Amino acid sequence: MKNTLNLIILTLLSFTIQAQCIKGDCNNGRGKYEINADKTFTGDFKNSKPHGKGRIDFSNGMVVKGFWKAGLQDGKCIVESPNGSKLLCYYKQGKKHGKGKQLDPNRKPIAFYEWNNGKLVSKKEVTASNTTSNVLASNKTETEQASEEENSSQANTMTEEPVVKKSLNIGEMVHMTETYSYNTGDGSFFGNLMGSVLKVSFHIDFFGIVESKLGDRYKVTITDALIDNPSWASMNYYKYKPYAQSDAKKKIGQTIFVYPDEVNTAVE
Repeated sequence: MKNTLNLIILTLLSFTIQAQCIKGDCNNGRGKYEINADKTFTGDFKNSKPHGKGRIDFSNGMVVKGFWKAGLQDGKCIVESPNGSKLLCYYKQGKKHGKGKQLDPNRKPIAFYEWNNGKLVSKKEVTASNTTSNVLASNKTETEQASEEENSSQANTMTEEPVVKKSLNIGEMVHMTETYSYNTGDGSFFGNLMGSVLKVSFHIDFFGIVESKLGDRYKVTITDALIDNPSWASMNYYKYKPYAQSDAKKKIGQTIFVYPDEVNTAVE
């Protein structure tokens, strides 16, 4: 059991002891698998693992369509939000990898993304202003465009200041980081006391989609989670990592309410 837990990788599809096959063949065929009370997987199975085409249906209306290989998402993926917006991206061995884009309910681009092995490395929001700029730029010579871009870059370098996000767009992806800590004690009074001092902590990146606005806060559905491994880690880190992975996966599919300044929407 311990070795199995050590191999768990965060994905949108996480099977638990309570999960069960409720329809079809979930061993080597096509079936429907209840992951937990909030989500089910319907698709192809091989050796009792998702393998091929499938989809995850969440109780809140969100749907994830894509491809799996040996239990992990691998290939094209479409995340359909209850409000009609869509996130188009790719997975590689259970982690987002490559370029992606977000579309509003009218299939117009909201933002463009790029991931590297699960890490969001860039995001560019689509606005009316930069769309107009692109149209105007197409009527200019390459020399004129290059000159203006250089001058603009120099001006931004001199005047650039941190921008506080005051609002979010419905359908856009947001990112937030939380820290999970665990007592490393052995169960005894003094052991737990020492364990509270030598606790092990995990920085977990959560990704979600903005569903709606309620007053000053926004409703966000968590779609993915990733543990940010440090360059050096103690033995306790790897010992307790399966617990952190399990706790983080429980949050996938849940909805939270956040203020704009509590999330990061522009990772460059």
